Amino acid sequence: MNQPNRPPRVLCYGFLGMGNLGNEASLAAFLVQLRTLQPQAQVWCLGTGPDDVTRQHGMPARSIMTGRPGLPPVRRAFARLVDVPRTWWLLGGADIAVVPGMGVFESSLGAANPFGLPYWLFVLALGARIRRRPLIFLSVGADRPHHPVTAFFFRHTLRLATYCSFRDELSARAAREMAGPRLPAPVFPDLAFGLPLPAKADARIPGRVVLGVMRFGPRDDPTVMEAYRSKLVGVVSTLVNAGDSVRLVIGDVADLPVAHEISEAVRSACGADEEQVAVSRADDQAEIMAEMAQAEVVIASRYHNVIAALRVGVPTVSLGYAEKNAALLERFALADRDQPIEDFDPDVLLRQVEEARTSSREVLCGVVRELQESLMEQQLRTAPLLGRG
Repeated sequence: MNQPNRPPRVLCYGFLGMGNLGNEASLAAFLVQLRTLQPQAQVWCLGTGPDDVTRQHGMPARSIMTGRPGLPPVRRAFARLVDVPRTWWLLGGADIAVVPGMGVFESSLGAANPFGLPYWLFVLALGARIRRRPLIFLSVGADRPHHPVTAFFFRHTLRLATYCSFRDELSARAAREMAGPRLPAPVFPDLAFGLPLPAKADARIPGRVVLGVMRFGPRDDPTVMEAYRSKLVGVVSTLVNAGDSVRLVIGDVADLPVAHEISEAVRSACGADEEQVAVSRADDQAEIMAEMAQAEVVIASRYHNVIAALRVGVPTVSLGYAEKNAALLERFALADRDQPIEDFDPDVLLRQVEEARTSSREVLCGVVRELQESLMEQQLRTAPLLGRG
């Protein structure tokens, strides 16, 4: 436990350092908050890519797991058993454990395997409870798991946590359904809304459209991605032929090939050059926000791409893969600007883009200010847990 006159040792935990820009944005935003509350805090991380965490965030990091991905089944099972005493031992180097944002209770994404993140979170929660370390979940996402083992791990992790808040009502409702109606489930905005604005947040470029692309769909059915790419090539070609310039951005390193495929196809289809359509090199949330700050309108799918656009006050259209996109847009009075990514209508999308160009940026910025005030309230609530009463 934290000793008097010693800065707290804060462990950040999650799927970090794996190339997902949204997860890194959540961690970066928490670090901004922590430096305000505890500038001398000793921060380290348990993540999936320790070297990348250290490079991006400047903190020591260890692997969340024993062994490496792709182990044979018997060795993988043994590694999972070893994770229990290893996590217990590593918690001895922390006074507080924090899971900063991310969709850690969303079983449809990174937690689809019950003996992946759901298991590791349960081991962390159990170890933290026995060691009497506060375990804090800040503005996380959740949905109802389909696998009973995942549901078991999630339910008990939620009950063991010291504090757990959720980034929207959908997540809070799912958590109560898993852990029981008596679970405290306060709702506070995604941590990424607390990130500072880029240096030139008002440098709009007339006719600029930013498109956030996403790799999705079953790996054994490439027709889903082929249809998505084909429709976006048509949309981008129409925008370019109308005089717009389009910048493609990603939300995960897995999206980069998709961005290049769409860009090359558009150039081939309509003879566009790099000024008219290009893939951005932005590889963190700050750079993504800087790209989006130059846009008249943003089209995005990944949740933190949508957040980046709204954070800088740019009208946004969503091709959503989950209900959370629609819930976020509804908070900004943009409920009519969302379509499902798997079967969106290109003509409707182009109409939504034109409508978005005339949206009030002042309204968007006003909502952002309200969300930031809410994040400040959460900061005050959690300050005592972080050693700052």
